[in-house]
Amino acid sequence: MKNFRQRITLGFAVTAAATLVACGGGGGSTVATGTPAPSLINGLAATGLAIDNGQVSLKCISGQVNPVSTNADGSFTVDVSQVTLPCVARVDFNDSTGAAKKLHSLARTAGTLNITQVTDLVVANLSSTGVADDVFAQFESRHAEVEGYDDDRVRTATERTKTHLESKGISTASLPTDVIATRFRAKHDQEDGDEHDRVLDDIEAKIESEHRSLDDWEQEMHDGDERDLSTTTGQVGDAALGKAAWDASCSSCHGVRESDAKNAAKILEAIRKNEGGMGVLATSVNQSMANNIATYMMYGLSSTPVAALTSQTISFTAPADQTLGVTPAALSASTTSGLPVTISSTTPVVCSVSNNILTLNAAGSCGVTASQAGNTTYSAAPNVSYSFTVASAAGVVLPAQTITFASPGAQAVGTPVTLTATSSSGLAVTFASTTLPVCTVSGNTLTLLSAGTCNVNADQAGDTGFAAAASVSQSFAVTSPVPVTPVASATSGKTLYANCSGCHGVAASGGMNVLAGANSASTIQSAINLNRGGMGMFSNLSTQNIADLAAYLATPTI
Repeated sequence: MKNFRQRITLGFAVTAAATLVACGGGGGSTVATGTPAPSLINGLAATGLAIDNGQVSLKCISGQVNPVSTNADGSFTVDVSQVTLPCVARVDFNDSTGAAKKLHSLARTAGTLNITQVTDLVVANLSSTGVADDVFAQFESRHAEVEGYDDDRVRTATERTKTHLESKGISTASLPTDVIATRFRAKHDQEDGDEHDRVLDDIEAKIESEHRSLDDWEQEMHDGDERDLSTTTGQVGDAALGKAAWDASCSSCHGVRESDAKNAAKILEAIRKNEGGMGVLATSVNQSMANNIATYMMYGLSSTPVAALTSQTISFTAPADQTLGVTPAALSASTTSGLPVTISSTTPVVCSVSNNILTLNAAGSCGVTASQAGNTTYSAAPNVSYSFTVASAAGVVLPAQTITFASPGAQAVGTPVTLTATSSSGLAVTFASTTLPVCTVSGNTLTLLSAGTCNVNADQAGDTGFAAAASVSQSFAVTSPVPVTPVASATSGKTLYANCSGCHGVAASGGMNVLAGANSASTIQSAINLNRGGMGMFSNLSTQNIADLAAYLATPTI
């Protein structure tokens, strides 16, 4: 059963369209182990940009290989003829800010091996701990687990990863079925990446806009499992019958247990939609059996309570294609629980939703999602999403355009930044800050006001020839300016000391009555701050002035 992810504690529910992976009672094929691999791995490491000079390491069932470096285009080659597959791969590299990063992948055969954010999430989904690096770092004690990563398990983990990306608003339509071993082209030098590579760009942009990391996403997927049992009746099912059904139809894909299958409605939804071929279970897994499976997933065969959360589903009428200037019909959605549905837009440049009223803002593709978060009686419903075309006022479906907007990177307060972005249509891109206390934008000039995180949106509203582009956001750190250490001048300090001679003496030697250690700028500043002997009157002295005084007192004979 394909794995649905719900992050109820964070207030979102993952799209139900990719929830369970085909089980169908069939067994998975396992990569042969015990014999050396025949040849080479020709790999590619990328994050939307090719990873240049990264260090690729492999840990294999037996044998060892030396780490290799990635080339400027992200490519690398590893001889695996003397090791036994599968191997877990890791690339260590520094990102554009200099921060140390690592990504993981799984080499089950020689040939192509991608190491990207997507393959990292696949390995995290395969890992019993939900952490990709645990599989690599603890490889010596996890041989058996890694050898069990067969075709079905990898396919399941891939679908779970794609489901999570879709829940973040990242389209996975351009990703291949096999994200690990299907070649793609990464952006490097003057060469653009392909559609697969652009998904990696979208992942980087989304992580940055959330102010999070890929490790956070791994943890989010792992922690996002269903926390409570959810059945269609609100009552627990028969765990023993659920175990029998699981062992017969699902264990070959998911192993002994799969915590995300605690929601009976999701199981039935996946079967109804024939997700991953799950339709073959329609005759054997009815509503009662789905409740039994969910109960077993929640409690195993231990004693169970008498009540559970009741599942709910959303009925959401798909909006038809729309035309600018023509008032669209109100959006309509309901739940089996009777709880109200929230409908939101995933493309605010093209359309917006308020109180289920759809407003058309520009020509393009409009995406809307219906959700219901549940309550103490009902579990959260699987999201239902639709997209449709918004034509121009003349009824023309305008060609799409995209925005290329590179992150300005970390910046310091007080340094103006010129923003640069282009659209594939050639139309001008506009910028706006969504974090006004930290930064503002006028035209393409970014002004940094205070330390924090600055978020800038790049938009292109379209015209009579092009539909509005999807907004692109970049977030980056803004730091306080590094204090400039003044170059002290003893000569200037001597002049300033004339204001102090009334208390401390006028002679440069012998008669000075200065406190011990006053050749330190911090000592002088502290005395002023504490108004020692009335020194608070000198609070107008600058940092430079105080440094000069300290320099003079260190060499009073000048």
